[in-house]
Amino acid sequence: FGVWELGRLGGLWGASDVLRRIKVEKIASKNLLDLELVDSEVRGHNDSLSKKVMPSIQNRFRAADGDVDKTVSQIIEFAEADGWTRDDSLYAGIGWIGRKNIYNNELTVIVKVRSEIVIVEIL
Repeated sequence: FGVWELGRLGGLWGASDVLRRIKVEKIASKNLLDLELVDSEVRGHNDSLSKKVMPSIQNRFRAADGDVDKTVSQIIEFAEADGWTRDDSLYAGIGWIGRKNIYNNELTVIVKVRSEIVIVEIL
């Protein structure tokens, strides 16, 4: 166990602490608001054979009843109820940005739309 944790914390293998924190966030759920999941991508697993990437989870959902605006509003309400705070200081125009401080790590959630797909990305 000790060797495993040393390697994980050293970035050689396994999920980083940040990725572990992201995974337990309610907004990162594949079952978010019972929306239909189209695709999901988890990035940032430590792997000594590949380059390091920022830990993130990106879930893509089909808009409920085809109503993109309503779906985005529901996701934002859910995020704010779970402690995410709107941040208008960055990324103007790409979507809703929220911030949350978890154990001295600031996490960011971005809710954006591409075609009829609502993308929720946590980093």
